Amino acid sequence: MDDRPENLLALEAILISSGYNLFQALSGEDALKYILEENFALILMDVQMPGLNGFETAKLIRQRKKSQNIPIVFITAINQANEYVIQGYQLGATDYIIKPVHPDTLRLKVQGYVKNYKARETLEGLVRERTAELISANKKLVAANKKINDIIESITDGFIALDHSRRFTYVNKEASRIFEQSPEKLIGRHITEVVPEKEHPGLYQKIREAARDYKPVHLEVEMPDSTFYDVNAYAYPEGLSICFRDITEGKHLKEEMAHLDRLDLIGQMAAGIGHEIRNPMTTVRGFLQLMSKKEEFVKHKDYFALMIEELDRANFIITEFLSLARKNAADLAKKNINTIIEAIYPLIQANAMENEKYSETFLNEVPDLMLDEKEIRQLILNLARNGLEAMSRGGKLTIKTVADRGEVVLAVQDQGKGIAPEILDQIGTPFFTTKDYGTGLGLSVCHSIATRHNAKIDIDTGPAGSTFSVRFKYIDSNAANVAPVGNENYTSE
Repeated sequence: MDDRPENLLALEAILISSGYNLFQALSGEDALKYILEENFALILMDVQMPGLNGFETAKLIRQRKKSQNIPIVFITAINQANEYVIQGYQLGATDYIIKPVHPDTLRLKVQGYVKNYKARETLEGLVRERTAELISANKKLVAANKKINDIIESITDGFIALDHSRRFTYVNKEASRIFEQSPEKLIGRHITEVVPEKEHPGLYQKIREAARDYKPVHLEVEMPDSTFYDVNAYAYPEGLSICFRDITEGKHLKEEMAHLDRLDLIGQMAAGIGHEIRNPMTTVRGFLQLMSKKEEFVKHKDYFALMIEELDRANFIITEFLSLARKNAADLAKKNINTIIEAIYPLIQANAMENEKYSETFLNEVPDLMLDEKEIRQLILNLARNGLEAMSRGGKLTIKTVADRGEVVLAVQDQGKGIAPEILDQIGTPFFTTKDYGTGLGLSVCHSIATRHNAKIDIDTGPAGSTFSVRFKYIDSNAANVAPVGNENYTSE
């Protein structure tokens, strides 16, 4: 930039052979216009010009972001050099060339600045390219992390991550549900604040083992609420990851399968011996009845009656056995369970009154089911009999029915003392009874009948009594018209 065209031509003559793209400006205003439109490796500028002089133009160039780093070389006369040098450097000058300009000096200086410019452009290009690669890689990493996170959040297992101090660093949705706290409230807290070590020493022993040996560990944990979890812990550089799955239902299913296997074994035995025992018993009973009527045995009438009563009791036990042994499908027909209850309720009511106890029914509208009426009568009578026997005088037996979320529930509720936790798992096992009398087969028969009807028996017990709930599944086009009633209508209070 120079206000004298001849000076510009002289500079151009020196530099044109180097192949540079040169722009000539006769004023500071022209120079600023070019700088806005183009990118420059170097600005050669005369200091003393009319209008905007070199210093004022340099100041404006440095104020603009686009041009603030362009090297500025001032060209000035030797008698002005000392006067302008300090001021020029203060305003951002990179170098000075003293007039008259020596061609080789000018060429070498310009060559150096252009070389630096090209090197900087190359470096900036590499930086831009690398930055773009990093941005792309980061986007892919974010997408991959999101995919992994979405997978972890969607699984039905609980998943947590702990740092080396055993503080939560990650909690997935299922773990948050199990711990009943949001991830935000768990992150940063020590795991022992949520799962006390004194309640689960085995768990923490395994966790320490995983961290120490840097190998996966596995164990089964029982929680205070009697739920069971299958736990796997894995060490990784930042700490531990722990995955846990609720296996309570699976354990119950295994126990139920074992129970059914026991029933099947008992049933096979009953089927094998039941009929063979019954035949001679029938003969003996018949002869006892005949002999009891003979005159010479009249004085022993009470003994004969006792023997016949005991034979009848033995026959009843065999009948229960044969009920367990039954393997053929139930004789199903479309029935309403309320109708069956109403038909046999007078028997239950009479039994209750005979023992100075009370009974009542709450039969809600329920859809029809495919039932074997004879077996369902036996099921209801067995449950009612057990409930009445569990209560002292003045107790009340309640029989309820309700439609609940795709199931028809028959609930028999007593006001006894409840079932002790240590024997709850044995309820329904053949021959197991807490009574001074009885066969211990009544509930086994109930389970067998329920199984043949694809139903399930739940037991809810406590100090105020027990409720046996038989859940029958149904699929009925009219089921939607039956208003479901909540669990409070058939659970014990």
